[in-house]
Order: sequence, then C-alpha cells, then structure tokens
Amino acid sequence: TETQSMAKSSSTKSGKEPTLPDSELEVMRVLWKKERATAREVWETLQSQGSAWTYATVNTLLQRLEAKGLADSDKSRMTYVYWPEVTRVQVAKKKAKHLVDKLYDGKGAPLVVHLLKSQRLNSQEVSEIRQILDGAMGHDDAK
Repeated sequence: TETQSMAKSSSTKSGKEPTLPDSELEVMRVLWKKERATAREVWETLQSQGSAWTYATVNTLLQRLEAKGLADSDKSRMTYVYWPEVTRVQVAKKKAKHLVDKLYDGKGAPLVVHLLKSQRLNSQEVSEIRQILDGAMGHDDAK
C-alpha cells in the first residue's frame, strides 16, 4: 500500500518508520505548497504565518526531514533546494491510522462519528459521505 511504501522508502537506519512531529509537519506543509524551496523560503513562509522559529531552527528541521527520507535536496549549488519525498496523502493516512490505533483501539467508526458531529459540512461533502457509506454497506442508493 501507499503507507507501506512510505515506510519502506523513508525508514530510518534502524528500520523503524520515521515519526513526523508537529514541528516537522509544519515544514512539510510549506514544501507541499511550494513543491521546491530553499531553507530561507521555508523560513520566510513560516514567519509570514506567525512562526517565531529562527532560520537555524528551520534549517535543522529540514535536515531532520531529509535524514528521515521525508524530504530531499539538491546540494549542487551554494543554496540547497528542498522538496518533499512523501505526499500529503501518504502522511495523512499514516497519521489517521496512528490516531485510530492510539485512541480508538484500531476502530475507525468512533472517530468518524466524532468528526461528523463536530464539523459543519456543506451539501457536497454530505453527498460524498453518503456515497462512501452506501459503498461501505454494500449497496448504492445514489441517484
């Protein structure tokens, strides 16, 4: 699966799947949006979003992401250019699975119920959820 391939392609030397703390996730969000960026560009973007991190901190976070195989860089020039090696979808799947495993003993339905009760949905989102539920129940009542 996509998540397993993420684990294989970006595992650390110990063979464990790399973790992605919130700080590194914020840097990844910038890389996903920009696709390619220097450490300075990532830092400036984070600054514009209210981050108080120093340039050195952002540089360290980028180096950690690269060491974990979650980002890569072109070091052929004086200024390194970084890009993500995993997609937002791959990370979201991994994070969601971790949340379900940790809080709901591997059962996703309670999390889905909680999210549906706590979020306002537009009609398009409701329609999409209905289609998914119809498919999950083995029939398709969609008109």
